Amino acid sequence: KALVGGKFQFPEGTELVSAVYAVAFAKKLLEPVEMEIQHCVNLTNEEQGKYLSFVSTAKTHRHDPNKFEFVEGGVFKPGKRYASIQRMHYCKNAVVEDTTPAEGNNSSGDDDSVKAKLRMNDKRCYTGQVYYERKGYNTWLMKFIVVRDIDAFVKYISTKYPKFEEDQTIRFTFLDPVDGYVELVLENRDQVIS
Repeated sequence: KALVGGKFQFPEGTELVSAVYAVAFAKKLLEPVEMEIQHCVNLTNEEQGKYLSFVSTAKTHRHDPNKFEFVEGGVFKPGKRYASIQRMHYCKNAVVEDTTPAEGNNSSGDDDSVKAKLRMNDKRCYTGQVYYERKGYNTWLMKFIVVRDIDAFVKYISTKYPKFEEDQTIRFTFLDPVDGYVELVLENRDQVIS
């Protein structure tokens, strides 16, 4: 089950780049199963994958069900927006991006340049959705909602605004992650909408 909100606590120096998935099994497993989680980072090379990690509540769910800790393992392939990991127990799982320098890094060299490239080019993908709601004769309310491009988030927005009519869906990345912006150009076409 995908969770799109909650009072989750992720490891310091990380940023959530997926939905949170609550995984439960009907009976005890004898061996791990492979689980895939969609994330919103468009990896272009293997080096960038080392800044993504799986986190889970496997060790903490009994005393603090919303506290996430790093999980060893996981596969993050370039060109794919799904990561996979072996799981065996009930817990919540997610993918995070490490926003601090790699452990043991001497702050000079290839690790910093790869990390800078990932952050500066901002490989996160977003979805923008235009919605309209009729407010009266020839009167409409328009909303433009942006979420990280993760199917669970897009589905959540559609269910949150069921009375709204969907119009355009726009998928994009920011060219500049610090000063990036979305510019909406709205034109009055003098159309009568019935």
